Amino acid sequence: MKIFVKLKRFVSLNGDFFLKIRKLSASAESGSAKSGTSPKNKRFWIYAESLGEFRLALYIADIIKSIFSEKDEPPPVFFISFKTFSTLALAQMLAEKNKGGGILYFFHPFPGLKPIFKKYASAVKPGYFISVQHPASKRLIKEIFNAVPNAKLIFAGISAAGLKKMGINTGSNHAGGEGFAASDGSSLLAEVSGSCGEMNVKISALPVSLKFMSCGGGNGESSACYEKIKGGGQREENEKIGQRAEIEEMEDRAEKGQAEEKKGRAVIEEREGNEKIGYREEGEECGENGRKNIAVSFVSVHKKESDFILELVKEIISDESLPRELNLKFIFVPRNIKNSGRLFKAASKIGLSPVYYGENAGLENLEHFLRTGGIKALIVDKYGVLDEVYSVSDIVYVGKSLFKSESGGHNVLEPASYGKPVITGAYAVNFKDIIDEMAGCGAAAVTTEENFGEVLMKLIKDEKLRKEAGKNGLNFCLKKRDEFKSYFKNYLTGVIA
Repeated sequence: MKIFVKLKRFVSLNGDFFLKIRKLSASAESGSAKSGTSPKNKRFWIYAESLGEFRLALYIADIIKSIFSEKDEPPPVFFISFKTFSTLALAQMLAEKNKGGGILYFFHPFPGLKPIFKKYASAVKPGYFISVQHPASKRLIKEIFNAVPNAKLIFAGISAAGLKKMGINTGSNHAGGEGFAASDGSSLLAEVSGSCGEMNVKISALPVSLKFMSCGGGNGESSACYEKIKGGGQREENEKIGQRAEIEEMEDRAEKGQAEEKKGRAVIEEREGNEKIGYREEGEECGENGRKNIAVSFVSVHKKESDFILELVKEIISDESLPRELNLKFIFVPRNIKNSGRLFKAASKIGLSPVYYGENAGLENLEHFLRTGGIKALIVDKYGVLDEVYSVSDIVYVGKSLFKSESGGHNVLEPASYGKPVITGAYAVNFKDIIDEMAGCGAAAVTTEENFGEVLMKLIKDEKLRKEAGKNGLNFCLKKRDEFKSYFKNYLTGVIA
């Protein structure tokens, strides 16, 4: 995205935000607590860096709302700030669908100058400031205390090193015992109160990772998913699992060669209207020539990883031990869509007859891909479709995890919360604690480049194993989500009291 376009969107959103703040302040004098415009309505500023933290912020807001509702107290007012334009897209979508719940959204204060921070802190005047997984600026903290001397600051999922960057010296004043020294820094909570220059700090260790708040969100969708899996297992039911409004990180849409785009559309057009080739009625699991579709998705994959996977796929489709009744479909979701053109070329060379799934690819939806014969691979060239991918997948590999040079991993909880069997590599270090638990209960398979093919083929061939692993993953997510929600709600209840 061009820099001037980003700047324009930044100015537009935050300009509109300050207009809303002024209207809110003007109506506060005469407004009622029920309307949310009274001074009695407590204010919460939740500081979320990008999409993952933004979703956690929405979940935290839901928990806080429930606390006030149970106490029959005036509803709180929420202000959620963020840094990325992909998060803006999700915030705008929620606002359009009237799901914002009275939340005001805006970009983080920028640039990091004292007058800027003072302007935001004085406008919001938060009684509570909650920063999710990322440190806030020391200057911002100072200005918040200047604007509201008795404000309470909560830093959720921020390591001791992160707290130190904000000028918060934890020392020995913490309530986490040995848990404070946990290797997973994301398990820390810091509650800060006082005034500028004098901060009282209380440190706690979370019993489970903050990441578990991503298990189905706060609206009970995963519970509904569980009922669907428990009651059947047919594709038409499983495809509805976890219907969540989630938008992946949006970047600049890279231009691809015109010949490739035309080729992708031509493949679709060739099969359009030919219902005898590979089409199935709604709810059927059959693909081409009555064979059973198995959709294998490789999501958030990086360059070296995707090259390796394509070679593996080449071996799999030529493996004579593969049951003839199976019709394999492969979905590739590169972490950076600039790599989609390269993936398209490579998939074409090994005979997968790929098509693009993007704004101009001519593909109606992912169901269209599953129903159309001859097309073996789908190359996703747009962001914001992981919810669709997970819902139609039978097996999901989560990338940035197979090689040390591309290590870190991505969120394994999301496909698991859709009731899908999950595979990830041994280098998913950012989710190691979670993956270890999931692997222990049969919810995830951890693989290396040496045994990836064996692990994948086992899931492809064994339908019972796929369903069991998917159910284990969903149960794991539900259990951990409920555990965390209970703890975090009790914690916030004590802080807000």
